[in-house]
Amino acid sequence: MPYSSALNLPVWRDVDVLVVGATSGCVSAALELRRRNRTALAVCELSYFGEETAGTFNLWPSGLDRSDPLVQAMFDGSESPDPALPCHVKRALESALVRASVPFLYMSRPVALLRGEDGSLAGAIIAARTSLFAVRCSAVVDATRYGAVARMGGAALAKRPGLSRPPSWTVISEGVPAGWEGRAKELRPPFRTAPDVGAAAHGAYRLRLDRDAAGADRLAFEHISRASLTAPNVLAAADIIADTPGESWAAPEPHADSPGELRDNALEAAPGIFLLNGLLPLTRQGVEALERADVQAALGRRVGALAAARPRRKQAPAQGCVSACAGAGGDFRFAPAFLRQSKGMLVIPSLAFPVLGRCDVAVAGGGTGGAPAGISAARAGARTVVLEPQHGLGGVGTVGLISAYWFGNKTGFTAELDAEVGKLDAEFGGGKSGQWRPGIKSAVYHRMLRDAGGAAWLGSFAFGVRMDGARVDGVLVSTPFGCGLLEAPCVVDATGNADIAAAAGAPCRVIGAEHLAVQGAGLSPITKPGMRYSNSDHAFVDETDPEGITAAFVNARAKFTGSFDTSPLVGSRERRQMIGEHEISPLDILAGRTFHDTVLAARSNFDSHGFIVHPVLMVAEPDLDSTLGANIPFRCMLPLGIEGVLVTGLGMSAHRDALPVLRMQADVQNQGFAAGLAAAWSAAGRRRLRDLD
Repeated sequence: MPYSSALNLPVWRDVDVLVVGATSGCVSAALELRRRNRTALAVCELSYFGEETAGTFNLWPSGLDRSDPLVQAMFDGSESPDPALPCHVKRALESALVRASVPFLYMSRPVALLRGEDGSLAGAIIAARTSLFAVRCSAVVDATRYGAVARMGGAALAKRPGLSRPPSWTVISEGVPAGWEGRAKELRPPFRTAPDVGAAAHGAYRLRLDRDAAGADRLAFEHISRASLTAPNVLAAADIIADTPGESWAAPEPHADSPGELRDNALEAAPGIFLLNGLLPLTRQGVEALERADVQAALGRRVGALAAARPRRKQAPAQGCVSACAGAGGDFRFAPAFLRQSKGMLVIPSLAFPVLGRCDVAVAGGGTGGAPAGISAARAGARTVVLEPQHGLGGVGTVGLISAYWFGNKTGFTAELDAEVGKLDAEFGGGKSGQWRPGIKSAVYHRMLRDAGGAAWLGSFAFGVRMDGARVDGVLVSTPFGCGLLEAPCVVDATGNADIAAAAGAPCRVIGAEHLAVQGAGLSPITKPGMRYSNSDHAFVDETDPEGITAAFVNARAKFTGSFDTSPLVGSRERRQMIGEHEISPLDILAGRTFHDTVLAARSNFDSHGFIVHPVLMVAEPDLDSTLGANIPFRCMLPLGIEGVLVTGLGMSAHRDALPVLRMQADVQNQGFAAGLAAAWSAAGRRRLRDLD
């Protein structure tokens, strides 16, 4: 493909105001805009709203002003002092948007702002995985924790005066977490589980963290914190570590002790960009108040009203330019966007992004294959960064709650990993249960990556690639602090969806109209804290469809009302696949085919969760009780025509009817480990992946 700096983007929505963030204040602002007859769209980086409550486990209603209808709904409208359930809070917030007909998207983030010819705000570019689309608007409410949109918009920032609040992390634990040496404040009353799942009371503790533990790399802070908490008595840990930016907007007035004391002009950091986050000119006391649901709701209404008063755009531009950004340009590429509706195309003349850093191996996705890939690459001496949108490593086997093996060849790295998990999880290690505790396995991944010298950026995902001819030489990364380019000569695509390969232009197979067969997906309920295992199969989801992903989360919470929580990860079993130098077919498996470049041997029964389509399976029906073996060659991880990328897991080159034998967690872990090692060798020797022996 010839290089062109211009980018044609589909326009998904045309609204008055774009509201960005995951807090209840984000929801409150969107509802206020709707009440004032303005159109709004809410874009959320998490799989739910309620970051400051459900996300941080700040769920105790004591001291809250519950007169606001939104706050009442979040806390069930009762006067009970018991903490609310995260699932209830999330459902209350998204249900309020649904009732008000306010559209919203989960697991998405703005990566650039659009400007009109006169320099005024005209919209934003949104990333959902490695697909980009535009949203036209005349104002943006930035409710992200660290002010990602305001930073992109060039808001003037200054170091916050006074001492910063120490980060805190809330866990549900049977007593103070074992081995915890820092401050731990017990929170009361305890969480109570319903009699139908075993009535019990579970204590909770707010842990104080050391901000300097990760050194200067603020993106690695959460990874280092999670690596330090391997206590077996911890039942659940909050997704979000409560922390605030070290900077604030340089407003022309003194910092206020309460958000309610701020003047209106202190809420607009740049023309058309309104603040609803920790960048506001607040003292430490004022910033701490933003962790309260009632403060968020009140401030959201106020900011929503200010944004509603901004004049509407007179004309929708056919061409847009992004906010000026000092950074690297290049041949940036993205995957095709899957949109259920489009309002035309927008031409973006050029893009540039700041350089976030350089590493030897970038691993996109820190799940079942990605975490082992990062560990392997780092052990081989490669400077390694793992990018993971969830707030914890391990993927489907940890945050996805499918915390037990179903077949798989439990050798190699998998055996080493199981031994480490077993040292901390006596029930799993002693053979009493085939189920591991998800939080422990995730913490072990973090610890192994840390000890190997690798880094993980949580809440971060690759949204595009930079190409040097046919070679990927960097990935564009969206982080909680903004976005930029991470330069890397080798990338392991462990997204499970071939996101990097698709963005680079590799041929791919997607879920389409060729046949009706698609494997079922799950999104598991968490009925109580400390739940070891929860598997499900109740949906059909295309991972490239941002509206479908959003609907899956909403439907799961509607289905599992009364649960403590639901998984933040869709457990899909079939996704986009790249077409590689070899495609594993059911014939390869049934014939026991061997390869000169086999990197692992997979083991499973034919674990299909859907119809089959391959002709050989119409003749030789698979025996569901038999264990099949499959050799996986290195070439099935190499995308056709693309260099610098290895694809693991569900995104690798294999027929859809071969995947049921190839996708077992034990095997994907070993495949990821092999991919990380190969990537490190390639980076160290400056050799093409295809030239490795």
